[in-house]
Amino acid sequence: MSHGDAYAVELARFRKGFGANVRRLRRAGEGACSQEVLAERAGLHRTEIGKIEQGTVEPRLTTLVILADALGVTLVQRLGFSC
Repeated sequence: MSHGDAYAVELARFRKGFGANVRRLRRAGEGACSQEVLAERAGLHRTEIGKIEQGTVEPRLTTLVILADALGVTLVQRLGFSC
């Protein structure tokens, strides 16, 4: 496997994990909501939320910040990192 292929595989894995984390946060706790409601809160289209959750797109940094705010979490929590 070439370096480029390995990078593509790793990036796809990251996008899938990131999307799963968005879905988990969206469905969690008292603030649980649908993709439509999250999209409205974030000012994004529902299909964009769906693509992010499916891991088919790589969101821009500004989208990450907007999503974190709409989900009521910090960007670090949003990304799923632990310190």
